Amino acid sequence: MDERVKKYLLEKNPDLLVNDGRSQPQASQFDNFQNDFSDAKRAEAVAAADKKQSGLGWAQLAAGIGDAFAGRSSSQTAQNFDRIRKDIKEDTIGEFDKRKDGAIKDFSTKKAMEGSDPNSAASIAFRKSIEANFPNVAKQYGEMWGNVTADDQERLFKPLQLKESIEARKEQARILASDRAENRAQRDSDKQARLDEKMQGLQTPYGLANTIDDAKQLKEAHESKKNFDSKIQEMIDLRKKYGGEAMNREAVARGQQLSKDLLLEYKNMAKLGVLSKSDEDIINKILPEDPLAFHFAEAATGQDSILSNLQKFKGDSDRDFQTRVGTRTRQGLADMKNQSAGTPQKTIVKTQTNAKTGEKRIVYSDGTTEVVSNVAGGQ
Repeated sequence: MDERVKKYLLEKNPDLLVNDGRSQPQASQFDNFQNDFSDAKRAEAVAAADKKQSGLGWAQLAAGIGDAFAGRSSSQTAQNFDRIRKDIKEDTIGEFDKRKDGAIKDFSTKKAMEGSDPNSAASIAFRKSIEANFPNVAKQYGEMWGNVTADDQERLFKPLQLKESIEARKEQARILASDRAENRAQRDSDKQARLDEKMQGLQTPYGLANTIDDAKQLKEAHESKKNFDSKIQEMIDLRKKYGGEAMNREAVARGQQLSKDLLLEYKNMAKLGVLSKSDEDIINKILPEDPLAFHFAEAATGQDSILSNLQKFKGDSDRDFQTRVGTRTRQGLADMKNQSAGTPQKTIVKTQTNAKTGEKRIVYSDGTTEVVSNVAGGQ
């Protein structure tokens, strides 16, 4: 039993633990408190918090590895995971402590009301004393005798006045009980409304975000990603249709405008934290100023480094986007946890370089391969 409650029971009013056989003993309420708020129950809340947080280490590790490979700071990811851990603690241990403090306050209120409670041990003992010493006084109250309280000592020998007071108290108790029920219902309704509002604020096109800030940024990023995908696909289609082109000035102008728009969209998504903050020079090499530039050296071999780089950049940016979104959504974190638990990290086993073309062939530990062109589009 909580030490504050035990002190209140044993030092302030030990007779509350006595059951006289006529009414429900007050001790049962404290027994319920001990059952509901014991050290073992709090340990369960701590265990629940630990269980919910147990998978975050793997997910944060995976996100940190992704940050390291992308060359970006892991501070934002660390802050996101710290907020998640804080929310878990508040929803488990914090909620348990709040309910416990509320129960203790209820005990304090009941202590102040014992003298006016006809079912308290003090009132029952008082009536027994009157029945033994002044039986005729007790009989004058008839059926209302059971409602006489310890606070009625001064008015006990004025039956008519006290009967009216008892009736008034019963009506007041009924009104207070009704008010308490309405207040409880209102508090429950307000709590549900706040929860609904919070969940609504966490909704994104990719599921529930970890925090409100994540949700706002993911909603903005969703629109930018749609524009980015549309523009890079149009640039790829232009390159497939025209290849190297100089005479069709309308197509050339469109390609150059797409290149500028794509660079702006990429920078915007990088600021929102959903794409890597790569060096601008690297992005400029991947996104050529003129997507329809003609390379005489490649014409003879049938190669098209600009198209290859654009297609690879599209795939890489998609994967990067999904990874970054995954670290900021609840389902994404769950998926990363499962992948981290069951799938080993992919590592480079061997790298081969073509001496003529400069292309690199990379072999990974899971058996997959990747060919990286050493020719920068538009250079």
